[in-house]
Formats: sequence, C-alpha cells, structure tokens
Amino acid sequence: QKDLATQSADLEEQRLQIEVQAVYLAKQRLKWERFSKNKDRELEQMRLENEKMRLENKRLELEVRHKELELELKQKGSGNHA
Repeated sequence: QKDLATQSADLEEQRLQIEVQAVYLAKQRLKWERFSKNKDRELEQMRLENEKMRLENKRLELEVRHKELELELKQKGSGNHA
C-alpha cells in the first residue's frame, strides 16, 4: 500500500493535469468565440451587402420603368400631333 506522501503526490499530479486541461479548454473556447464572432461579423456584412444590392436592383428597375413610361408618353404625344 502506498504511503500517505505518495498518495498526496499522486493527487497533486492529477490536480495539476486537470488544471492544465482546464487551461487548454479555456484557450480553445476563447479561440472558438473569436472565430465565431468573426464569422458572425462576416455574415452580417454579407447580409448588408445583399440588402444594398437588392435596393440598388429595385432602384434600377424603377428607373427603367420610369424611362419606359416617359417613352410611352412621348410616343403617344407625337402620335397625336401627326
């Protein structure tokens, strides 16, 4: 049977191993949080870019429709004078 000093040393070694593992896991968690926040920021940036493009497409669509209506009015107007 191990004497008390040996048991104490074994327990201390186990405690240190657990602490090392806890520190490692904490570092991994921080790395994951940093990565996750960066990805969230990238996704938000992509969402905003998509919304910007959607609004620009809508603006161009309205501009084209406006030009079409102007053209129709000109054609109707010139048709009445002929």
